[in-house]
Amino acid sequence: LHSALLQHKLSYYAILFSPVLELSVAVFLVQISRYPWRIQLLRDVARVAAYVMVLCAIIYSVLPLRWDWSHDYYTVETQLKQKVRSNETIMGTQVWWFALPKNEWYSWETLYYFRRFKPETNLEDAFREFHPDIFILDGHLASFIKPGNPGSYADQLGVRENELNEILKKYGQLRAEFDGGYYGPIRVFELQWKQK
Repeated sequence: LHSALLQHKLSYYAILFSPVLELSVAVFLVQISRYPWRIQLLRDVARVAAYVMVLCAIIYSVLPLRWDWSHDYYTVETQLKQKVRSNETIMGTQVWWFALPKNEWYSWETLYYFRRFKPETNLEDAFREFHPDIFILDGHLASFIKPGNPGSYADQLGVRENELNEILKKYGQLRAEFDGGYYGPIRVFELQWKQK
């Protein structure tokens, strides 16, 4: 049940209550199998239902093992190591820190949190505060680039598409672009802060 819950991003925090839930379900299944049913058919149906639930949970937990995304990760890692120098400061999705651990890193989310800390600032101010040399835009980060003004609470964590495009046009130069497979299209921008 725990691994089944963790497949969905919105359920990451289910880890806080899933052990109690799993133990409760286990106790329930044991009690059903031991209950002295008066009608043989009800007892058999309850036992079969319990076994089917357990089997479904096991199958659902094992399904993600069918895919191995490590090949895509190592392909992107190799490309990034070729395109980014070890002395460059990087901003992007945290997963690429593992590909370039010797570089100074900032999560793209610092742009959002900086603006929450200083509400009078804009996206350019946030970028200038951290002045990364490299900005890595992948499929995951692209899902947080929002058109227009934020609507729902879920839209709050993200950057406005027009602001980001303006900054990349003004300060950025596309250094590399390639297909990251599972990680979506990868674009590596070199940012020049001193010239502007």
